[in-house]
Formats: sequence, C-alpha cells, structure tokens
Amino acid sequence: MSPQSVLWLLPLAVALSVVYKTLKLRDIKPGNFIKEVATVFGSIVLFTVIAAGVLLFLSWLMTE
Repeated sequence: MSPQSVLWLLPLAVALSVVYKTLKLRDIKPGNFIKEVATVFGSIVLFTVIAAGVLLFLSWLMTE
C-alpha cells in the first residue's frame, strides 16, 4: 500500500458526504448544501487521519 493509494479516500468521502446530506436535508439550497457537505467531508477526512495516526503509533509501540 502506497501513500498515493490513500488519495482514493477523497472521492469516496465526497460521494458519502453528498449522499448523506442529500438524504438528511429537507430543503436543499446550493449554499447551505455545499457548506454541509464540506463539513461532513472534513469530519470524515479528519477522523481517518486521526485513526491512521493512532494505528501508526500503536504499531510503532508494538514493534519497539
């Protein structure tokens, strides 16, 4: 697995964000929709980065 393969997370996170907010919002207005999608997208990416960092740290602890 290469670092470039992690970039496949970005289109997947955008797709999940768009679908999730499309199903959850009652009134879809362009400005509000883009803001909500960006918030969910940022949350997904941030959580993934934190989870990867924790897993990297744990694997480093186990191998030392």
